[in-house]
Amino acid sequence: MSSRMAYREKPGRIDYFVYHRWADTPASMLRAMMESRLDEAGMFAGVVSGSPDVRTRLRLDSELQRLIQDFTGNTARLDLSIKVSLVDVASHALLGSKTFSYGEAAGADPEAGVLAANRAAQRFLTDLETFLTNAAGSVDCSAIMTGGGDQMTRRGNPRPATRQRRLRASSLPAMFRASYAR
Repeated sequence: MSSRMAYREKPGRIDYFVYHRWADTPASMLRAMMESRLDEAGMFAGVVSGSPDVRTRLRLDSELQRLIQDFTGNTARLDLSIKVSLVDVASHALLGSKTFSYGEAAGADPEAGVLAANRAAQRFLTDLETFLTNAAGSVDCSAIMTGGGDQMTRRGNPRPATRQRRLRASSLPAMFRASYAR
């Protein structure tokens, strides 16, 4: 996925803003926020990225399927869709898979789309914590690896996030950033 900001004005057609781009690829920004949020939530002992030499019991794969500002309806909206799968590497078992989809009201300009993307991303990150807690169940492992070579290490089983942790985690910096040419 590129750093171009996509939008739709007609069904079946995707266009891109000419003077506006994401600061990085949306998938990269999403991965960074996932790592930060899971680390902040206390589910993992630490986060190590880009170390394929670490062996883990669990692997978390994620795929950003859709991120588009949609102008086809009466009001503009931002659509975000992410598929995640949790795999027990040792047994080759799929512990859980889910596609998370969110729609957020967005204004008629790219800046409003970025704000809507951040609201949708925060909802996803909260739902991801719950998904991982439920999907990992009682699997005892010392680490979890995210697809693409990023690792998230943890000790023991996922702990449910407390209300205090969620409030603190929701105050993290915005996930999606863009550059705007004037």
